[in-house]
Amino acid sequence: GRIKGESGFIDKKAEEFLRMNKSKIKTIFLTGDIFAFPTQEKWNSLFNLVGDNTKIFVAPGNHDIGNKNYKYIFYKTMNLRVDFPFEIEDSNNLFFIEDSYSNSWLINEQTINKINNANEGKNLFLLRHNIPSVELIPIANSRKGISPKIPDFIELNKKIKKDLIIISGDGGAFKYLPQFYCRREGKITFIINGLGGFRRDEILIINKEKIFK
Repeated sequence: GRIKGESGFIDKKAEEFLRMNKSKIKTIFLTGDIFAFPTQEKWNSLFNLVGDNTKIFVAPGNHDIGNKNYKYIFYKTMNLRVDFPFEIEDSNNLFFIEDSYSNSWLINEQTINKINNANEGKNLFLLRHNIPSVELIPIANSRKGISPKIPDFIELNKKIKKDLIIISGDGGAFKYLPQFYCRREGKITFIINGLGGFRRDEILIINKEKIFK
């Protein structure tokens, strides 16, 4: 959830959803900019909110690690996994979580190798904060940290050899941006979403082999 205001926790509707449904949720994937102004207390409160039975994995954005203090807090938060890129697997799906901000929005070569070498038979997801292709830059929340070498759809499809769903969280923070965007180009499905505190905000739920919003 993207937050507005200096003292804010996570998005109010997302907080209420987690509070009401945490017993049904196995894993939470957050695709960056969790707090506008992170503190150790806010990270601790988030883990306390969901409890010990729900795992949280974060693909960080500029608000999470964009300055030395925030990055220090992120990396010393005990419950966060930070060995990017890493994989999370269940019976139906394989999720790759990467730190796109530190890689200037580019998909890490190590991530690409992991995707291309993944075993067949599972849905492959790449979870990241930043938008991975030049065509989709207009619907990003910001341009912070972007590389001039961002590839286009054709280049990405040359590099990635498997069917892949890329979910980027750097969207939906402003009224003029879509809360949810989905587009398939070649082997790759691009999904961009984010919470801006609007009525039309949507979260994604993955259950077995299907995505719901």
